[in-house]
Amino acid sequence: MFHAGRPLEAASSARSPFYPVPNASVPSHDEPRLELRSLFKSFGGKPVVEDASLSVRPGSIHGIIGRSGAGKSTLLRMAALLETPDSGVALYGGTPVSGLAGRDRLLARRRAGVVFQSFNLFASRTAAGNVAFPLESAGVPKAAVRERVAMLLDLVGLADKADRPVGRFSGGEKQRVAIARALVNRPEILFCDEATSALDPETTRSVLDLILSLRDRLGLTVLMVTHQMEVVRRACDDVAVMEAGRIVETGTVESLFSSPRTRSAKRLVAGLLPLEAEELEDGAVCRLRFSGASASQPVLSRLSREFPVEVNILRGTIHKVGGSRSGELVVTFQGDDPAIKAAKSWLTAQGIVVESTVVGETDHA
Repeated sequence: MFHAGRPLEAASSARSPFYPVPNASVPSHDEPRLELRSLFKSFGGKPVVEDASLSVRPGSIHGIIGRSGAGKSTLLRMAALLETPDSGVALYGGTPVSGLAGRDRLLARRRAGVVFQSFNLFASRTAAGNVAFPLESAGVPKAAVRERVAMLLDLVGLADKADRPVGRFSGGEKQRVAIARALVNRPEILFCDEATSALDPETTRSVLDLILSLRDRLGLTVLMVTHQMEVVRRACDDVAVMEAGRIVETGTVESLFSSPRTRSAKRLVAGLLPLEAEELEDGAVCRLRFSGASASQPVLSRLSREFPVEVNILRGTIHKVGGSRSGELVVTFQGDDPAIKAAKSWLTAQGIVVESTVVGETDHA
């Protein structure tokens, strides 16, 4: 069995690259680690991704979310150099990479690690054998391979299972092996394509915690595709919403939860607090979105003292996003129309978003 040093020692050693990178530059604090400019891709003449532009800050976890068929995975594959765009360009640290060929393209790909939903492991190989495979294929000396593999398995919490065939692993353990393999070439950017979709909720949380830890230890930048809003809420700093091949909204995760602007974003956030659309057809039924200080204030109690209006809470939830809270309440108002209108205006003045129409029909881009 391989033996590894302590995780923080491993993380420190993990930063020095095996491979030279042609024309690579270290981005400044303000320069994006990953930038996508007007990417376009079609299959069989049908556009799958159209005019997609995105900027990912160094050291951040940037989510791409949308329904099935929105083009999320195709966009990620172009960003990770697994797919060639029909037009547009991807840049790593300000350096164009999507137009490279031959050895330059291979070296650029080593700046990116990819984790897939289906793990893509060799079932007959051990955990160590799977992690070692990319280095063995590249002809890295055996001693260096053993040291690197031991380091990574320690980082992902599998040092004691290095010699066990992955066919005997649980789904969460397989994904940890896949993450270790994705990091084997010391990438700058980690791409996660629905990496938790095949896992149960508890395992999903542990894998997300691992990705957060690795981001902090190794200084990684992460681009994460998912259709799970809980994944975005728990792990991401920024988020892009995709619909029909286009990025329709971008911003911080806090802004997405507290004040989604587009129909797609509103419906995705609404999925965390299910509400039948017809319930909102009555103007007296509202969804109230709280964020920051308003999420911890007794706003409805104050409202009932200020206005001749009764408020009935149908359902609600509080999210913790980053270091702040955001929340939603679905309520009905009872009272005369002028009083209800005045109460809604007062709520808006307190920094609360009031939605009283069917989700998505009063979008603002």
